[in-house]
Amino acid sequence: MEHDDYTPAVLLVDDEANILSSLRRLLRRQAYDIFTAESGAEGLSILEKERIDLVVSDMRMPEMSGAEFLKIVAEKWPDTVRIILTGYADLEATVQAVNTAGIFRYLSKPWDEQDLLSTIDQGLQTLKLRRERDFLVEELKRVNEGLEQEVRARTEEIRQTAEMLDLAYKEISTSYTSIIRVFASLMSLNKKRFKGQSRAVADLAKYLGAALKLPKEEVKQIYYAGLLHEVGKIVLPDTVLSKPEATLEGEALDTYRKYPLHGELALTSVEGLSKARRFIRHHCEFFNGSGFPDGLKGEDIPVGARILRLARDYVGLQTGLILPQPLDHEGAADYIENHARTLYDPQIVEVFKRIRHKLTLEIMPAEEVMCRSHALKPGMALTRDLLSESGMLLVARGQTLTENIIDKILKIEKSEKAQYKIFVEPQAEEAGA
Repeated sequence: MEHDDYTPAVLLVDDEANILSSLRRLLRRQAYDIFTAESGAEGLSILEKERIDLVVSDMRMPEMSGAEFLKIVAEKWPDTVRIILTGYADLEATVQAVNTAGIFRYLSKPWDEQDLLSTIDQGLQTLKLRRERDFLVEELKRVNEGLEQEVRARTEEIRQTAEMLDLAYKEISTSYTSIIRVFASLMSLNKKRFKGQSRAVADLAKYLGAALKLPKEEVKQIYYAGLLHEVGKIVLPDTVLSKPEATLEGEALDTYRKYPLHGELALTSVEGLSKARRFIRHHCEFFNGSGFPDGLKGEDIPVGARILRLARDYVGLQTGLILPQPLDHEGAADYIENHARTLYDPQIVEVFKRIRHKLTLEIMPAEEVMCRSHALKPGMALTRDLLSESGMLLVARGQTLTENIIDKILKIEKSEKAQYKIFVEPQAEEAGA
């Protein structure tokens, strides 16, 4: 584990000396050990000799590109945080680099100084936390191996602490949904820029995925992709976003068609969204191959992206995203059905036809019942976030309860001397009663 006086080492790699000088000047007031290299080969030589914590590399360099250099770094020094500087013209190459070299973040040139400093600081903080976690895990192993007999009296206390940490870790993972939902809501506040109604798209896509009997994890990733499918539009100008898709042409249309790529890149550092990123990249493909950005056709398009395309268009047809004159609910549904096999997967359209009469832009919220902790059963799904008395998130909305989670809720409730109101979806037998 690093000491408080440990100085992080940062390696800057660029074939232009003036850019290296600019980067060094920018970082000179930071508490870093700075190394520079004018080529990928020189950078690898430094990495062989020094313990480098973070690398910032240019994409375009002669002999060895930034993508090739960082791929080697990822293979030989996987713990080193990798950041790439790229021009707008390098978008496709950057996507490939992100996928093959595990890039922590990419930044456009010319860079924003505060954004670059913040990104480097975030990367180093992530590395520090990862190292501290690994150290604590190893320490726990040594304690368990060497002191099992001597600390028997404390074993139960340690076990309960580990369980609570495990619950906290799992809830951090499930809180992805809450965090992503908040982010999507913030985007949706700007109706001029974001007309996709991401929450409605996500709910419909989730409904369709479940109706198609896809695995639960796949449906969850489709839901995340629905919430975040417009994130790539953040970098697009209002002059493009203020117009319906059908009216765009020329340079404006070319610019607009890059937003799925921007969305994929924006989420590269979030490990839990790997499938959602792929769905976001391909959610504007059409079943007949006429979509963008890659012109995929039929089943070459990931099923999550096919679902998202239909859900996104059903909502977008009603909000003015696609056509100059928005359609009503029936008109949007008819449009979807009339374009089965050409624009949309016919199997997904068939499922859509069975549920279209139930749909509105809000997508009907699930019914719910309130119960106390002693009445919880495995398999119940929460319809609201469960918070502790202090306001800490205990279990996120949508989480399916297990015996282990229920047991932990009871223990926390007892320790806080509280009695929670817990809202869940009705059980099958109750719903049919």
